[in-house]
Amino acid sequence: MASESDADFYRIRGSEIVTKWIGDTEEILRELFNHARRNEPAILFFDEIDSLGSERGDGPNQQFGNRIVAQLLSLMDGIDEESEGLMIIGSTNRIEDIDQALLRSGRLDWKVKFELPDYQGRVEIFESLRKQGYDVADTVDPEEIASLTDGWTGAQLSSLLDEAVIVAVNSGREQITMTELKISYERTNNQS
Repeated sequence: MASESDADFYRIRGSEIVTKWIGDTEEILRELFNHARRNEPAILFFDEIDSLGSERGDGPNQQFGNRIVAQLLSLMDGIDEESEGLMIIGSTNRIEDIDQALLRSGRLDWKVKFELPDYQGRVEIFESLRKQGYDVADTVDPEEIASLTDGWTGAQLSSLLDEAVIVAVNSGREQITMTELKISYERTNNQS
């Protein structure tokens, strides 16, 4: 979307901007929104928005989260006709944890659900990941991996390869083989 619209793209990982100091996270959010407004058209993409916008509550440990949600609401409501070139997008795999006020009209009101990849999708994801710097032996069959990982997400396939790298290094190998992938599958699958 950003390249098609020639917009600046801001990828914000919620967990990376949260600090332990009171007011710092809110200040980071204000600065991000202000910078995006100065550089419109712009897209603010909040990855793992549930880490910033979880459901508010009355518990003693929820004051921090309540402040973050209040700041996000204030910033989103500040986008008016003068900021028509600013788009806010959030992603999560835990939509039930998002504060409902963030999901109201005029905020994050469109919800697009991405289904789990099918067999062919997992083959393509594995091939794509293989090309992104993982040294996977030519003998590894992506179709066997796709069969093994029925019901897995792309992120889980990525973590399978990350784990396989560790197994390969610990075994003194420079390439990921089916042996490392099967060991990694057992480890990764047992963590789920």
